[in-house]
Amino acid sequence: MQLRNTSSILRGLTLGSLLCASAAAQIQLTGPTSVATGQRADGLVFADFDGNGILDMAVTTDGTGNLDLIEVFAGNGAGGFTPAGTVFLGAGTSPHGLAAADFDGDGDMDLAVTLQNANQVQMVQNLGAMNFAPGASTAAGGAEPRQVTAVDMDGNGSPDLVITLRDSSSIAVIRNTAGVFSLLSVLPAGDDVRDHAVGDFNGDGAVDVAASSHDDRTVRILNNTGFGSLVAAQTLFVGGAVRPSGLASGDVDGDGDIDVVAAAGDDAILGLNAAAIYFNQGGTFTGPVNVPTGGMDADDVVLADFSGDGALDLAVSNQVSGNISLMENTGAGSFGAATFLTAGATPGDLVAADLDGNGGVDLGALNRQAAGVNLYHNANGGNPRIGTNYCGANANSTGLSATLTATGSNVAAANNLSLTCSDMPVGEFAFFITSQTQGFVANPGGSNGNLCLSGMIGRMNSTILQSDATGQVTQAIDLTALPTPSTPVAAMAGQSWNFQCWFRDGAAMSNFSDGYSIAFQ
Repeated sequence: MQLRNTSSILRGLTLGSLLCASAAAQIQLTGPTSVATGQRADGLVFADFDGNGILDMAVTTDGTGNLDLIEVFAGNGAGGFTPAGTVFLGAGTSPHGLAAADFDGDGDMDLAVTLQNANQVQMVQNLGAMNFAPGASTAAGGAEPRQVTAVDMDGNGSPDLVITLRDSSSIAVIRNTAGVFSLLSVLPAGDDVRDHAVGDFNGDGAVDVAASSHDDRTVRILNNTGFGSLVAAQTLFVGGAVRPSGLASGDVDGDGDIDVVAAAGDDAILGLNAAAIYFNQGGTFTGPVNVPTGGMDADDVVLADFSGDGALDLAVSNQVSGNISLMENTGAGSFGAATFLTAGATPGDLVAADLDGNGGVDLGALNRQAAGVNLYHNANGGNPRIGTNYCGANANSTGLSATLTATGSNVAAANNLSLTCSDMPVGEFAFFITSQTQGFVANPGGSNGNLCLSGMIGRMNSTILQSDATGQVTQAIDLTALPTPSTPVAAMAGQSWNFQCWFRDGAAMSNFSDGYSIAFQ
C-alpha cells in the first residue's frame, strides 16, 4: 500500500543535483528524472496493475481538446516508466485524485478517480494486461472532490473511499459493496478542506481521518464510529500566520501511536513554512511541533523511511521556492535541518514507494505546471529484490496495506532468507505461510484480507510473532524445512515458493499481506 502517504521513486543520478545543507545527511535521494504527461497533472498513484510484481504508475491529466483522462505507465523494475495506455473520462470532468485498490474483488488493482467539475467519483476497472474500462460514477457528497484514499472504513473487508470535498469544506466516506460505490456519510471539517490522512488514531480498531482546513488554519480529527461514519473529535490549530495544506500520518516518534503531520505554509515569508507535527498520546493530539522546511509555500508532505534506519523521515513540497525539503528523523520524532531537492516550478503532491526494487524508498512529485512527474531515486538501497510481489493486499486498520519484502539470497543451497512484513498494526500477532502454488481467495473465513496461496499451504508456526512499534515482523526462514500440511521439505533449485503473512487486525478480525514469490536457483 499505498497511500499518498505511503507510498517513492529514486535511483542514483548525481549528487550534484541534490542541494544539501549538510554533507552528513543520511537521506540520499538523487534526481530528478522526469516522465512527461499531459497538461495539468493532478493525481498520482503507483501500483502493480499487470501483476508482474513491478510497480506501474497512473496520472490524471487534461488531454487535447479538454478530453480529461488517466494516463497509465508501465514500470520497468528499475524505476523507469513508459506509456502503456489511457482512460478517457469525458470532456470537462477535471479529474483530480487517484486511489488504487482491488475494488471489485477479482485480484487485480483497479482505480478510483475524483471528478472535480462533475462532483463525482468514478471506478475504473482493471481488465488485465494494462487495459482499463471506466465504470459507474457516484455522487461524491459535495462540491469539488479532490484527494481520495482507499481504505476499509466500515470493517467489511472491502476498500472504501475517503474523499476531500474542497468547496463543500467536508470529508465524505464512500462505501464499496462488491465494486459498487455509494455515499455513506459526509461530515463538515472546517473551511476550504485541502487534504486528509487516515489511521487508527484512538486505537479502537477503526480507521479515523484527519483533515486540513486551510482557511481557518486548523487540522480536524474525525473519529470513525466503527461503521464508516465520522464524528468530530478534536480541532488542532496550526497558528495564525500559516495555513495547512497537505497531510500525512504515521508513527513519527516510535511510541506505537499514529501521529499527524501538516504542511503548514506561507507563500511570502520564508521562516514561517514548516512541517507541523501533532503527536498522538493515547488518542489525544498535542502540538504542533514545527520543523522548518527552509522553503516557501509548503504544499504537500509525506512520511517515509528514506534513510533506511527504521524511523519515518519527512519530505515537503514547496511551491513558491520550487524545491522539496527533506528532514531526517534523528530519533523520537526529532528532525535534522532541511536539505533540498530541485523540483522546478510549483511542485505538488508527493508519493513515496520503492519503484526500482532496491529496498530504498524513492519519491515521486507531481509538477502540474510542467506537465509531468519528477522521480527521485534512493541510493540507500541495500536490499536488492530477490523475488516479486503479487496479489495486492487490502488495507488494514492502519489505513495501509501490509507488504512483504525479503533479504538474503534466492540460492536455495545458501539457506539465507529472511522475510519482513511491514505496514501492519502495532502489537498484533502474526505468522508466515508458504506454498508452491499461487491462488486468490477474497476474505477467507471472514478475514479482511486476501489469501494469495493455494494447494499445499504450510504454516511457519515454530514462532508466533508480534509486530513491533513500526508495524513490522521479521523471521529467518529455514529453506531446508519449509512447512507443508504433511512434512517439512527443502527448497530446491528450479522451484518457486510463495510466501504470505497472516496477522490479527483488531480484536475480532484478521488480515493478510500481499504475496511474495521467489524462484530459487
